[in-house]
Amino acid sequence: MNSQRIVVHKVWRSEIERIVVLFVLCIAAVALSHHFPSSTIRGELFTLGETRIDLNLPLFALMPVVALGDLLARIYDVLYVLDGQGIEAREGIISLNQRIITLRYEDVRMVEFDQSLIERFLDVGTLQVGTAASSEVELEMKGVAAPREIQQMIQSERDKRRITDPKPETDLARAQA
Repeated sequence: MNSQRIVVHKVWRSEIERIVVLFVLCIAAVALSHHFPSSTIRGELFTLGETRIDLNLPLFALMPVVALGDLLARIYDVLYVLDGQGIEAREGIISLNQRIITLRYEDVRMVEFDQSLIERFLDVGTLQVGTAASSEVELEMKGVAAPREIQQMIQSERDKRRITDPKPETDLARAQA
């Protein structure tokens, strides 16, 4: 992976609960708008020549719009990059504040991943990477696809860079020399 750069995105299926909530809110918005017609803002928006453009805005439609915005922000607000030097996490890409965490492979102490039953079925999970600098987890790669493969890739790169100490000479080896 010396010259390769692997970009890992958070996947849609990692937010399955929010997707279900979005669909429920869409159904609820349609039902509530139909049941409460007074919640719809109606009126003339503007006129183009002889064509009249009317506004017909159901206020309950704002519920799924807000839920969709939250879902998109959760998915596209984070990016993980694995390159020849280490792991980089960019959190807050579309937010006001951005946080960039960079870990070198030489410093990685442990790589673990968590998966719930549903996440195992969908093959998504959360990778936790810790370094020797701290006893805590420094980087969490949330909602990534194929977490076991990413874990093995990180561990492989870490093991390639690990400095192995030469075996000390034994008394027998010194006596034979």
